[in-house]
Amino acid sequence: MKNKKEKVMKFKLLISVSIIMVMFMTISIINNNNFVMGYTSVAASNNEETNKDNTSEFYEKPNIIKHQNDKPLIFIYHTHGTESYKSQSDNNYHSLEKEDTVIKVGEELKKQLEDLGHMVIHDESINDYPKFKDSYKNALATVEKNLKENPSLRLIFDINREYINNVDNLESEEYKKIRKNSVTKINGENVAKYSIVIGCKNNNVEELKKLAYHIRNISEELYPGLIQPLVLKDFKYNQYKSDYSTRFLIGNNITTIEEAVQTTKYLGEIINKAMENFVVNDKMDD
Repeated sequence: MKNKKEKVMKFKLLISVSIIMVMFMTISIINNNNFVMGYTSVAASNNEETNKDNTSEFYEKPNIIKHQNDKPLIFIYHTHGTESYKSQSDNNYHSLEKEDTVIKVGEELKKQLEDLGHMVIHDESINDYPKFKDSYKNALATVEKNLKENPSLRLIFDINREYINNVDNLESEEYKKIRKNSVTKINGENVAKYSIVIGCKNNNVEELKKLAYHIRNISEELYPGLIQPLVLKDFKYNQYKSDYSTRFLIGNNITTIEEAVQTTKYLGEIINKAMENFVVNDKMDD
């Protein structure tokens, strides 16, 4: 009888330990994927090691694009359109109010590029709600729809923001350090830094790198310190749809949306100058 009780006790203990281990593993997976309240972020985090590739000078400029000026060339969209900034912290820094999110930042970038003479289409579809897991599938459908309707679109910009884990629980000094590394001053104004993410699982990754490194070089030439190191990731991010596809992360959830909007003023100029080196007007015969 005693042996039987001991066996039962051991079994219960084993079950309890197993449950605790499963719970711990689940929490670890959730934390590693920044999953809170139905959202996750695959953006580069400040505590991740990024590939700080210093070989950009060895990359050729992007291949020449022949383009008719009366047709749209640039497409802006958002895989994670609900991503918000410091002032909107609800739902783990996500909102359906476009004025608080990266969608507003995308609209401001569109305006900057249009002021510089480019025809731009900005799709404000929210692709990461209600199901975050469908973000990339929805975003792909958004891209394909717009490419079908406007075959002239070549430059595809996915505008999102970086995510800082546990931002509301950071120690004061750590918060200040991340904050300092997230903004720069240009003409006396706070401007959110930005980065470019390259999906290294795409067959056209070398072409993607050409554009990314070219933009980085121009950025450093015009506004040193505005761009963060390029982020190389083992994902696709739907960048295979164009050799001129770029994923921009503008600011993070420590920066304000005003600072992210300020970035677009300078990023528009950077993109415009970069395009001067590989986009040529394809004049049609009368």
